[in-house]
Amino acid sequence: MSRYVYFYALNSKQGKDELYDDLTATTKYAKSFADFIAERTAKWGNSYNVIYQQVIDSVKNHFEDLLPSHLHEIERWYDDLLRNHSPGPELQWKEFDEALAALLRRCGIETLFEITNASASCYGFIFQYGNFEDEYELDAFNEDDDGSNIKRDDFIHFLDYMILLMCQLHDANLDHQFDYSDLSEDHQKEIKRIMADYHNDAKIQDLLNRELNYIKEHWIEHQQDGHRFNPEAQTVFDHYRFLMACLTMKATLTEEYTRVLMINA
Repeated sequence: MSRYVYFYALNSKQGKDELYDDLTATTKYAKSFADFIAERTAKWGNSYNVIYQQVIDSVKNHFEDLLPSHLHEIERWYDDLLRNHSPGPELQWKEFDEALAALLRRCGIETLFEITNASASCYGFIFQYGNFEDEYELDAFNEDDDGSNIKRDDFIHFLDYMILLMCQLHDANLDHQFDYSDLSEDHQKEIKRIMADYHNDAKIQDLLNRELNYIKEHWIEHQQDGHRFNPEAQTVFDHYRFLMACLTMKATLTEEYTRVLMINA
């Protein structure tokens, strides 16, 4: 069974009113958000738990507390509009992603990162978030299996941990993918700054050591039995992609963004 993970940042000072107007419009788009939710409810019945009015009230009154499941349906609706109800020629894959990201950005929702290529990759990244969450008290709330809504500062703390862990995987030379000299000067400076900031942080260093050893153990198992797609081995295979994603997300998360939503699908 496939699994996908998406990360979005919320800017509550930009676009919220425009999003509310979009979601409540009845004739602005070929299919209204209300009709989209009604179709989804009719198709999935009791297993579908998104209620139109709850989404509208949340966007209007509690935008920062937006549920992952609500944001997922908003994204799906814009996706459906672009894919099935847009005039003109069909967009190519890259053009489609850029158009969808622009629609969301206009409404105060910034697309940060997505993992869609392999379930093991998703589990590898999410397991590390779970490990971090077990160690640190975060300003976050989880919505069953649908995802989490996390305070920006806490998510940046997690990104720092991930950057450090991915660098340690690189230094362990389990699956050589890059040299630090290959990275941009800004990325090299950011990595050095993070390493310096946490050099004497005993708590995070202990967590890093435990996770590095755990991944190494499972990497050895992978080498012996060839089970490529266990999450730990996949984390090794993906460590350069994860490193670049975390560096990019951190650079994107300027102060106007207040919350980060992680959506499991």
